[in-house]
This record gives sequence, structure tokens and C-alpha cells, in this order.
Amino acid sequence: MTIAIPPAEHVRLAEELARRNDELAAIDAIGRLAARSLELSEFLEEATRIVEVTTRCAGQAIFTVDEAGHSLDLIHERGNAAELLPSIRRVPIETPARCAMRLVVPFTKPTASKT
Repeated sequence: MTIAIPPAEHVRLAEELARRNDELAAIDAIGRLAARSLELSEFLEEATRIVEVTTRCAGQAIFTVDEAGHSLDLIHERGNAAELLPSIRRVPIETPARCAMRLVVPFTKPTASKT
């Protein structure tokens, strides 16, 4: 049995596969980066650079959960994150998933496409 895939769908699937491969390569690169002995600031800067290249987003921010688990604290920002997140230094959370959705979705701003 043969299944015919329309050309437009074939292109979309190829693009999605390429994007997923880029994401997996970025995860691998960040894992290798974490395995090296670096200063935390160097790791955060390089990890956000990898995310920037992979996602083509102009700004990234990294938050940590406070010891009590009640808020996220901004520990690193790169690119446009400084302008996008001026008032968000500490964010109260109900659950990590809900907080991630509030933080990621509104601040995703794509940069120019890769060349």
C-alpha cells in the first residue's frame, strides 16, 4: 500500500523534521556545555546563545525557583530580554507549568531568519 503525500505537506514535514533536529542538536550542545567545568555566568551566557540561534528569538531569560518553591527569580538575561523583562525579577508561581506558560508565550519574539 502506498500513501501519497501532497507536495506542500511534504515540504511542511521536512521543515518540521529540520526544526526538531535543530532542537535536539541544541539540547545536546547544552548538555555537553554543562559537562564542562565553567563558571555559572559563562554557562548561562553560552546556553542562552544556543537557544537564541536555535529558536531565532531575540531575547532569552533564565529563572530559578526559590527555595520555598513560591517564585521564580531572574538569574540571567540575554538580547532583548533586558527590554522585555524590566519589571520581572521575581515571579510568583502556583505551579511550574502554569508559570512557564505565562513567561514563555508573551515574551517570544522571533529574530530575523537564519542565513
